[in-house]
Amino acid sequence: MSVTATPAKKDFPLGFTEFVAMIAALMSLTALAIDAMLPALGMIADDYALTDPNDRQWVVLAFIAGFGIGSLFYGPLCDRFGRKKVLLPALAFYAFFAVLAAFAPDFNILVALRFCAGLAAGALRIVVTSVVRDRFVGDEMARIMSLAFIIFTLVPMLAPTLGAGILLVASWPWIFAALAMLGIMLLIWTSLRLPETLDPQNIIPIRRDTIWTTWKTIMFHRKASGYMLASGLSMGPLFGFVASAQQIFDTGFGVGNYFPLIFAIITANLALSAFLNARFVMRFGARRMAHSAILAVIILAALGLAIGFAGGMTLVPFVIVTALSLGMTGFINSNCSSIAMQPFGGMAGAASSFQAFSTTIISASLGAVIGQSFDGTGIPLTTGFLLCNMAALAVLFWAEKGRLFQRKVPEAAA
Repeated sequence: MSVTATPAKKDFPLGFTEFVAMIAALMSLTALAIDAMLPALGMIADDYALTDPNDRQWVVLAFIAGFGIGSLFYGPLCDRFGRKKVLLPALAFYAFFAVLAAFAPDFNILVALRFCAGLAAGALRIVVTSVVRDRFVGDEMARIMSLAFIIFTLVPMLAPTLGAGILLVASWPWIFAALAMLGIMLLIWTSLRLPETLDPQNIIPIRRDTIWTTWKTIMFHRKASGYMLASGLSMGPLFGFVASAQQIFDTGFGVGNYFPLIFAIITANLALSAFLNARFVMRFGARRMAHSAILAVIILAALGLAIGFAGGMTLVPFVIVTALSLGMTGFINSNCSSIAMQPFGGMAGAASSFQAFSTTIISASLGAVIGQSFDGTGIPLTTGFLLCNMAALAVLFWAEKGRLFQRKVPEAAA
């Protein structure tokens, strides 16, 4: 039995504004756990006496890896046990591991705790989508998710400022304390105000053979697997940027206290791309938008490398190239994800979990390679943008059997 969305009911205890705020806050915890740490990475490296300056990136990368792996399991759990029974323990563990991280006696334990926190955070995206799907349908569901996503996209811009603000008055473990407090606040809020939204008639028993069949169906679906792989490839440089941004701007360009501002300027393009995509995707089609954005990143990265090898990659050109490339990544990810999900309406929960797992693991792995290649310049990151998006375009060429830049490909030819 598949889970079907039902229209919002009048007895739902949350008003529209509170519901959107709750959904956005749950979505934002993941971004906060990643981006609020960036200003502190240098201090963490110093306090743990790291010999390799690139090791600090594992504070970010371990969380992302845990998030991706956790996403694989929460879809079936939500459909079997309910949204709230998965969400509340996840929030509790998110806060618990944040507290432990603040007192980590050595760097390896800190990385392990960050991985565990990521596992807990993996529930948030799956639960949020499931709750909204349970309560709303069609355009109203799209409206809720769009409003929440607009708020969510502001978090990467502001999170480094939050981390930097804490560092002005306290040491870096207090950033973990702040994350724990936010997790506890959301735990209390959702436990008191959010009802269980899964209809008992829509409970789906967990069966390993059914789950494996779903995963296998997705993996061997040419178009779905192609677009999932392309999404993961294109997101790799984004995670590489997040992991190495503090080093690029501090060590490479020496921006000092201006790092949060520059980071906000660059990541603002993700919010802009979400807004523009919502306006233009119905006009041009998801395929054209995704294919064109990938080609644009390839051109931008090639231009950036040409400037870099000519010795002209100063701060301003690097910020412009990176900001525009990240903006295009926003177009790629949203459109590729929606195209990959189209064939799986009857298995949306398991398909969504598998997609989140696959794309995150691919992008986190590539992000680790790109981040660990940091050499004091922005060249490795720009090279990552070029190679990953060239690979993404090649994968989509295979998935669409050479029919790129078309609004819609007939299913017989797909």
